[in-house]
Amino acid sequence: AGEIESGFAVVAVGEQVTAGQPLAAAEKLDRKGNAVPQGAWGRIVARVQKQYTAAQALEYEALVYTGRSSAAETLYLPGYAHTRPAEMLLAGEEQTEWLPLRLGRLALPACICRVTTWEQLPDTVQYSEAAAAALALRACRAALLAEFPDAVIEAEQREISAQEGTETAAVTYIFTANIAAPP
Repeated sequence: AGEIESGFAVVAVGEQVTAGQPLAAAEKLDRKGNAVPQGAWGRIVARVQKQYTAAQALEYEALVYTGRSSAAETLYLPGYAHTRPAEMLLAGEEQTEWLPLRLGRLALPACICRVTTWEQLPDTVQYSEAAAAALALRACRAALLAEFPDAVIEAEQREISAQEGTETAAVTYIFTANIAAPP
């Protein structure tokens, strides 16, 4: 279905189109044959059939959280800053929090900056065949929604295969989406 807001529709509802084919025109000839220009803009909602493929290894190296953390805190006052270093230096993901100081309902002109480091170390992650297949299917769905964020899935056909420590999913989706949206 075409919802042309400005411009002129080039294709009719129900007509099959191909990639790259113009769906709306910026000008149209009037009764005298003169071109009438107008910017083309609108939505073209189409039924699309497209296949996506993704693979997920059963075993791979990744950074995993160990559960250890350390925090460094800095007290900021007008014209003064005091830092209390972390107890131990850890490598990993950092999270920064700014905490205002209050005395009851009165905000003081000071704050504490707390930088917490959550330790991460490389480790081997192992998935079962079912979990790896589910992650590959999820990657296919994510690829579809990345390309067509407004997609409404009408049907899907799944094919899952296992080979050499990898689960591969190939999913053919039939969906409706705005195909005139810029990528």
